[in-house]
Amino acid sequence: MPFKCLSCVNSTFRCHWCKYRNLCTHDPSSCSFQEGRVNASEDCPQLLNSGEILIPAGEVRPITLRARNLPQPQSGQRGYECVVNVQGVSHRVTALRFNSTSVQCQNSSYMYEGVKISDLAVDLSIVWNGNFIIDNPEKIKVHLYKCSAQRDSCGMCLRAERKFQCGWCSGEGRCTMRQHCPPISPYASRWLDLSARNVKCTNPRITEVCCF
Repeated sequence: MPFKCLSCVNSTFRCHWCKYRNLCTHDPSSCSFQEGRVNASEDCPQLLNSGEILIPAGEVRPITLRARNLPQPQSGQRGYECVVNVQGVSHRVTALRFNSTSVQCQNSSYMYEGVKISDLAVDLSIVWNGNFIIDNPEKIKVHLYKCSAQRDSCGMCLRAERKFQCGWCSGEGRCTMRQHCPPISPYASRWLDLSARNVKCTNPRITEVCCF
């Protein structure tokens, strides 16, 4: 496990972090670049809370993250990548550093196994130069989700939290996102969601009877 900046500068040994070498040292003069010497936690490269990151499973989306003090790779150093770990499998995606305060994982899709898992929090790391890890003190994760998982009826679908943007496609009888529900015509839709007024499920059915 490579050293990380925050654990280095917050140690009891008055250490310094050389951010262009990904190295913790007691000798600040050993840092390759003068501007890359860090001895305070607020100067460490790190990710900041960017709000909840929701990605529909299988949908191609970018991931944009707030940060601070992101190093600009020097000559001979590789750029940024996002590493998303889904059920033990790591997905590496090219990322763009817009400036020292923002990085974006480029368009990609992520899937997970299981029809009974409606949403799944997965680990996210930002790395540069191959394996230089940017600190993630907020433990930011990516939340993957499937509208259809555990929502096999209209009523269950419409009870999904609004943040997931799920709705019931009456034409196909499944819970999905609006773009995956073919319209009846340019002026009429088969997609139902709670944003519509007086929305009602059609053709209700009883799937279970329980006695108390």
